[in-house]
Amino acid sequence: MTAGYDSKVNVLDVRDQSSMITAKIPKSAKDIESATWHPNLEHNFAVSTESGLVLGYDSRKVDSPVFSI
Repeated sequence: MTAGYDSKVNVLDVRDQSSMITAKIPKSAKDIESATWHPNLEHNFAVSTESGLVLGYDSRKVDSPVFSI
């Protein structure tokens, strides 16, 4: 998983490079500070932003966050 200042989180299985998915973070959330996988749920990850927003995603459906804090 990579996250950057372009407001995108890219998830890639290195065994199958055609499987890359991208989650677009709202511009209002400002820059991505960090992204991390859930320790117990293999498909879930969270992203924290410079504005203090935390977004949770399910990698099987990244169209919208599962939660927002």
